[in-house]
Parts: sequence; structure tokens; C-alpha cells
Amino acid sequence: MLPSAGIIILSLEQAVAVPSATQQLASLGARVMKINRLGIGNFARDYDETVRGMSSYFVWLKRSKENLMATKEGWRGRFFEDFEVGDVYQHPLGRTVTTTDNMWFTLLTQNTAPIHFDHHYAAQTEFGKPLVDSTFTLALVTGQSVIDISQNVFANLGWDEVRLPQPVFEGDTIYSQTEVLEKRESGSRPNIGIVTVKTTGYNQDGKVVITFKRTIMVYKRGYAPQIVRLLPGELQ
Repeated sequence: MLPSAGIIILSLEQAVAVPSATQQLASLGARVMKINRLGIGNFARDYDETVRGMSSYFVWLKRSKENLMATKEGWRGRFFEDFEVGDVYQHPLGRTVTTTDNMWFTLLTQNTAPIHFDHHYAAQTEFGKPLVDSTFTLALVTGQSVIDISQNVFANLGWDEVRLPQPVFEGDTIYSQTEVLEKRESGSRPNIGIVTVKTTGYNQDGKVVITFKRTIMVYKRGYAPQIVRLLPGELQ
């Protein structure tokens, strides 16, 4: 592999000539993306003649304003190699639970307990208001953890030790974090690793409302299904 492979340089037309440093990096394997503005008479033509044939690593783009952009890969989640025992991931998103969330989830799952959807009934309990369906809380906090834990999941192996130390009420905002407890190779699939984590969900007051352990099978880097990505100039 050439020493500068993987480096991307944006070469703008305003440069009077190709800088010698850019030329040298291109010859060492850097990918130089020449970004053109609309044609500027002799200057544009002269620039084309100056750089043409300098390096096979130049990528020629159409002359349009749409090409004046840089492409960066977004977050793709962790692969098996990225997990370290003892690491704690504070998941970025919180979620305020609404009455609609509670009623719909309860009824969609054919749960007939009125404490989740009958406000008159719930007002007569010691809570004085509806409890949020605990399976909704489990699903929500599991979902919050996916961005850091299981975006590259092969399969979910199970939940263990689910605990609900505090109730969740409509209007509460739930946040969460996850600690990596264990990781090991899969005995049957060399492209997969197995990770066990403990996830904790808590409300806006910092009170823990749920904890659980979860074990997942996670792809190793380079083995996850591929998604088509478009580069500048390929968008139509």
C-alpha cells in the first residue's frame, strides 16, 4: 500500500497551479478530488492542462455547484473489536414518555391491565395516576442502547435479571447507559463475537427505573452486510 493511501485532498480551482505538496501526496497514493466551479474561460482550461495526467489518483468531477461538498462517513456503530470490558457508554438520546405511548403500546400488545390506559381507574390506586407499561420501558431503554451496543447485531440472545426499582409515569423522561461486562469469540461463527452488557435506565431526576443484562451476537468488522454509498458526482 502506498504511504498516503486513504488521504483525501480537495483541490480547488482557485489555486494558480497544483501545489507541489499536493502533487507529491497524490504520487504517494493520496486521493485528490479536483472540485471545479463553472468554467472560467482560459483560466479553467489552463488549469485542466496543468493537472491532466499528473497522477492516476486524481478523481475528476463534473463542473457544477453540487460538487462543492465533502463526503464523510457517518456513525456506523460498534463492531465486536470495538468493545472493551469495563467501558461505559452514555447513550445520547433521552425520550419523554407520553400518554399515547403508554396506551398504544399496552393495547398493541393486548395487555388488558387498566392501570396503563384507564385514568379514572388509575386515579384510585396509591399512585394516583397511570403506570407506564413496564415492557414499554424495557423496549425503550433497549432501543436507546442500540446506537452504541447493537447497531451491528447479528442476533439477540436474551435479556437477564430485568429489575424495575422505580415506577415510570407518563411525562417522565428516560435516559440510559450501558456497561460492557464480557466479550468472547463465537464457537460456531468466526465472523461473529458475543458481548454481554448491563444497561441502566433512569428518569429526569436521576432515579434508576430499570436495569437488565443483555447478550448479543455482534458482527466483526468487515463482515456486516454492506450498504450502497454514493460519492459526490454520483448523485443523480
